[in-house]
Amino acid sequence: MRALLSGYYDKGNGGDEALLATLLQMLPPHVTPVVLSGNPKMTHERYGVESYNRMAIFPVLQALASCDMFISGGGSLIQDFIMGD
Repeated sequence: MRALLSGYYDKGNGGDEALLATLLQMLPPHVTPVVLSGNPKMTHERYGVESYNRMAIFPVLQALASCDMFISGGGSLIQDFIMGD
C-alpha cells in the first residue's frame, strides 16, 4: 500500500519537518510513503522516501494516481496552487 503525504515539507519550516518525521514514523510497515516536497531531492536524501516536487502538477497527479491513500498535513498544497508559492 502506498500513501501520498502532502505538506509544506523541505521549505525551511521546522514545524512542518517535525510533522513529516512524525508521520513517517507512525505509518505502519506495510505502507510505503510518497512525499510531495518543496525540495524532493533533499526529502529523498533525508528520509529515504520517494518524493516529488509539490508544485509540478503532472508529477503530483502521477504520484496521486500511484497511491492508495492521501494524507494532508503541514502547509497547503491547494492554497499554493491558487495563491502561488
